[in-house]
Amino acid sequence: MKPYEGTHSTVLVRVGGRHAQIDEQLAPTIQAIWECGFDTFTCCQDLAESNADWPGRFQVQ
Repeated sequence: MKPYEGTHSTVLVRVGGRHAQIDEQLAPTIQAIWECGFDTFTCCQDLAESNADWPGRFQVQ
């Protein structure tokens, strides 16, 4: 288990063929975003604990 896993309670969000476990407080927002046809990359309902290592994974210009 990664240190951030289980940081927040999650719920399953499904829109069309897309589905993911989303932090409980963000679930309605992500569902609405998906229903509008936008893609999301990652999310976290507080201080992005689960996303802390992401900047190092990608080249930012």
